[in-house]
Amino acid sequence: MNLLPPNLSEWIFPMTAALDGSAGTLRPFWARAAIAICVGTLSACYVDTPPSPLDAVATRMIALLQDPTADVRRTAAEALGKLGSPVAGPALTGALRDKDPRVREAVALALGRVGAKGAAAALVVGLDDPQSNVSAASALALGELELGRDRQRDMLKVLASGRTSSRTAASHALLGQSAPQYSPVLVAALNDSDASVRQGAAATLGETGDPRAVTPLAELMERDSDAGVRAECAYRLGKLGDPKVLANLQRVAARDANSNVRRWAEWAVEFSMPRPGND
Repeated sequence: MNLLPPNLSEWIFPMTAALDGSAGTLRPFWARAAIAICVGTLSACYVDTPPSPLDAVATRMIALLQDPTADVRRTAAEALGKLGSPVAGPALTGALRDKDPRVREAVALALGRVGAKGAAAALVVGLDDPQSNVSAASALALGELELGRDRQRDMLKVLASGRTSSRTAASHALLGQSAPQYSPVLVAALNDSDASVRQGAAATLGETGDPRAVTPLAELMERDSDAGVRAECAYRLGKLGDPKVLANLQRVAARDANSNVRRWAEWAVEFSMPRPGND
């Protein structure tokens, strides 16, 4: 039996109204945080409330993004993400500059769920945040959005020149796109000093499906010092299934020092065999 009222606003509106204490004063921070948590929880589990009441609730949560207490701002951002109201987009975009990294992390994730105008541009900037948790959250959020080539080019710029955590986040954000585009920047990132960046770039190159990705991936598979990178290359080459790197895969399957890499190379060999009629 569903114990929630048929109209969620019967619960949420009194909660948001309770943000104000007697004589219009603001309740203590712990009470404001608790109300934001309740609003976010109810919004996440009950989604068929008419849009206009949710917009009204979102307006109250938007005000809490300016709260003096970071935990309240963070909780309000989480609630706005669960509400999913587009009216929150501009406020969330501005809150991505909050001084507290935990708030910025919550805001980035909320923007991915809301998907409002301007969210993608703000999240690309978030990839280069000095805090790795914020750049990682921005990458996850960008994966929720379908981006055009212009935004993908912006992410490639971060991949080419950002700090290590930013380059890693940019490679993950590009991989999260349904149709990542081939770029020489991805090929250059295969030589990055950080293994996580190289692995992300290899995965994204493979996902492009572009034949130009085959040779760089095969070369990296045989020379990289990191087993995770080599295994990623073998897996992506198996998905691409190009017979011209069959010999590379067979060498790795027979000789690589890491058993996981050998297994993926053996798997890839099966998918890279020449097929009758494909000569």
